[in-house]
Amino acid sequence: MEKKKRIEEWVLLIFLYLLFVSLPSLSGLPFSEQTPLRFGFRLAFAFLLMVFLPSKWGKPGRFAFRYFPFFLLLPFSNWIAFAFSGNVGSFCFEYQDVLRIVDLFLTVFLEETIFRVFPLSGLQEEKTKIRMIFVSSLAFAVCHLAQGSWMQGVYCFGLGLALASLFVYGGGVWFSALLHFLFNFFNNELYTWFDGGVPHRLFYLVNIAVGSLFALYYLFLLLIRLKRARNSRKYIRR
Repeated sequence: MEKKKRIEEWVLLIFLYLLFVSLPSLSGLPFSEQTPLRFGFRLAFAFLLMVFLPSKWGKPGRFAFRYFPFFLLLPFSNWIAFAFSGNVGSFCFEYQDVLRIVDLFLTVFLEETIFRVFPLSGLQEEKTKIRMIFVSSLAFAVCHLAQGSWMQGVYCFGLGLALASLFVYGGGVWFSALLHFLFNFFNNELYTWFDGGVPHRLFYLVNIAVGSLFALYYLFLLLIRLKRARNSRKYIRR
């Protein structure tokens, strides 16, 4: 009964978040001019979240260095494409970009609380952990699919797997939030400050290659966890 109630609360929380972040698009303003509105709605939702649903962020745990390759692969995928293209343009930063950075911090706080802290805290059984990592990552992807293209949904599923695994096994929410911030900052904010002119085909080829490397490494870590879980069960039976 408690588990069912928690799932219902989580679904409601996701629905409310989608509602809040979708409201600025109803203003009729161009997307580039919606930043102040998005910031205002995210700030309001963050306030409600802190009042009615205190998060369990706490202190960071010990960082598991087997997750360090995540920090090397994921945040810099677009910049690897930059390096291959050799078309990095001039840097352009405007005053309204400060608001975008603050909005980025808000986004990371909200999404880590909703998609990592709420569904993944307090899990004990190994099978439950693995299942909820996939469920939370799928929810993370679907929410971004609703806000963007199918491609955004696909890469957000992979990003969700990395963030959820880092939360459960890699040291907690502070490290998953750091990876989330780095990914968004380098591949969204900083990327837009340069006129990169990355060729369309090259951009996707490089990101597919980086994504494939990440997927293989993630599968390797998953197999290790499953093997350890089987060995642990054998030891208990003895």
